[in-house]
Amino acid sequence: MKHLLIKAVIFASLLFTSCGGSGIPSNSVTVTVKNAELGAPVKFGIPFPKGVLYSPDHVRVLNSEGDEILSQTTQVTSWEPADPSVKWLWVFFFADDSEEYYVEYGRSIRKLVTAESPIVFKNNQRSNGYAEINTGPLRLRISKDGSGFIDRVEYNNDADGFSDEHIIATGIDKRGSFLDLMNDAGIDTSRAVIDQHFIERGSGPLHAIVRVEGEYEYSREGHENSPFVTYVHAYAGKSYVKVLHTITYTGKPDKSEPLNGRQHPDIVTQTELLINEEARSRDEGLTQPHDRIASAGIGLNYNISGTKKFRTGLYEGKWWEDGAPVLEEFDVNNESRYSVFQTGPSPTRVPPVTGSTKDKRVDGFIARVSANDMLREAEKAEGWMDLTDDKWGVAIGIKNMIEEFPNEL
Repeated sequence: MKHLLIKAVIFASLLFTSCGGSGIPSNSVTVTVKNAELGAPVKFGIPFPKGVLYSPDHVRVLNSEGDEILSQTTQVTSWEPADPSVKWLWVFFFADDSEEYYVEYGRSIRKLVTAESPIVFKNNQRSNGYAEINTGPLRLRISKDGSGFIDRVEYNNDADGFSDEHIIATGIDKRGSFLDLMNDAGIDTSRAVIDQHFIERGSGPLHAIVRVEGEYEYSREGHENSPFVTYVHAYAGKSYVKVLHTITYTGKPDKSEPLNGRQHPDIVTQTELLINEEARSRDEGLTQPHDRIASAGIGLNYNISGTKKFRTGLYEGKWWEDGAPVLEEFDVNNESRYSVFQTGPSPTRVPPVTGSTKDKRVDGFIARVSANDMLREAEKAEGWMDLTDDKWGVAIGIKNMIEEFPNEL
C-alpha cells in the first residue's frame, strides 16, 4: 500500500564525544545517534574554533564502518570580521544502521558521495506566485494567494513525474491555516493571507525548508490581524513532510477597562497618566475572559475514496503509565469524519501531574477514536492516524498529543 505521510516528527538524541582512537579520523567529531530508524533525517550543529575550517564543502560524514554517506552541510555563522573561517555548521544526513558517525573536516576533505536525485526548488515571489518543492516521489506547492498552508500535494511512488492523477491532497480555500477567536458575540472565523514565502537557510539537495509568513484576518471590528509563521520541511527521496506552525494571539484577553494613553512610554516624563495600581486591582474585568482561542490548526482536503481503512494507536492503562501501544484498525466506507481526539482536565497549573504518588495524579484524560460515531476510547493516544483506500493513503502525526491537550487529528 502506497502512503503519503503529511506530517512526521523524527526524534534522535545526539551525543557529542571527543575524537581519537583506532579507526577514527583525527580531524573529526564523533556523533552518537540513538533510537533513529533507518532513513530517518538527522540534523545538528557543530561549533568550530577560529581558523580550523574555511568552507562547509570541506566536510563529510562517515558511518561506523568508515564509509562516507550522503550528507548536506550549511555554514550558519563565521568568525568574521576577525577571520573568515566557519564558526557554526549545520550537518544533515539520513541515518543508516549505524549508531555512531564521524563528521570529518579539513582542507584536504572533499565529499565523494553526491545526491543522484536532489530536491528541486521553485520560488516565485510575484503576487500570484508560489513555492514548490519536488522530493522525487512528492511534489508540494504553496501559493501566495492560496489557503495559507499547502495548496497541492502530488504523490508518485515511481518518482517519474507528476500529473493530475497524482494529486492526493489540495488546500482549503483561505482556511488551510486558521486561528479562530471567540467572545460573547460568538466565533470570529479567520481568513489566512500569505504575505511572503522563502527558501529558508539550511535548505539544500537533501533537506528543503520553506518559511511561510502571513496573517489571519478577521471580519469583526476590534480584532487585530494575527501573524503566523509556518515552516515546511521536505526531504530528498521521501514522501513525508514535517510542519512547524507558530501563531500569534492578538486578541484582548480580558474585560478590564482600557488604560488611558501611553502611560508606560511616558512614565519618566510626566506624572498625570500614572496608573493607580490599587484602583486597577479592583477592576473585576481583569478576571473575566474576553477573546479566547476557539480553534487553531492546519488542514488539507484528501483525495481518498472507495473502500477505506482507518488506523491509529492507543495506549493501554492509565495516561501516566508506560502502557503498551495497541493498534486500532477499522474498515470504513461512507463516513465523512475520521478523528483521533485527545482531551483532559482543566488544571490551574501546568499538566499533567500534581504529585509524586498515584493517588495525587490528575484524572479526566480521554483519547477518543471515531469515524462519525465513537469507535474506541482510552486515556492516551499515540498521536497519529492513517487513512487508506485501494490506491494510496495519508498518515498524520502530531507531537505532544497528550501534553498539549486538547488536540485533534
